[in-house]
Amino acid sequence: MLEEARAPGYFPFAPGQDVRDLNRPHIRRPGHSLTNIRTALQVVDAPAEFKGGPREGRAFDVFVGYTLLDALIANRDRHDENWAVLEPQLGSLPQVLAPTYDHGSSLGYNLPGTTRDRCLSDVVALERWATKGTAHRYEHVPPPKTLVGHAVEALHMGSPDTAKWWVEQVMSLDLSEILEPLERGCIPEMSAASVKFATALLKLNLRRLQDAIRDHG
Repeated sequence: MLEEARAPGYFPFAPGQDVRDLNRPHIRRPGHSLTNIRTALQVVDAPAEFKGGPREGRAFDVFVGYTLLDALIANRDRHDENWAVLEPQLGSLPQVLAPTYDHGSSLGYNLPGTTRDRCLSDVVALERWATKGTAHRYEHVPPPKTLVGHAVEALHMGSPDTAKWWVEQVMSLDLSEILEPLERGCIPEMSAASVKFATALLKLNLRRLQDAIRDHG
């Protein structure tokens, strides 16, 4: 999408490669920025499945929600091939932001058992691990922002009305609808330790998001 939109300074993602802009060698993930994403999505509609917020909200306002989700579930993998725009088969229909996808590396899925156990036994270690969750897939000068900091930045770049709606969702979010079935074993492939870690991480990241939103007014 960014390549088609001719986003300034954008270089396509290449798996396994550290792509650089020779004119800005200090920049990582050149061009995959919130500013470029917002510009590229100006003519794109929100997904039909999106029922929240003011209806005048456009695709970027929904993308803001994707960044909030990433911060909540510790998804560091939102590179430029992990979000997309759906092209209509009929030319009279609008382009639509694709629903969010590819969250397989979230919630510490690949975390070694020893690290997971240490985080579960020490709340400080868990918080230290969570703050290592960074938006490194977006344009940045090292070090990258945390996922929480990046989400709050995105929140303030969207339309004011929809930003207010997202804030209300985050501040009133009740995790019990997720955590109760999870703790009952609704995902049998998850070990008891993995469930415990995911539960602790979700609670921590929700608090971090809420605190960051309060701090930024």
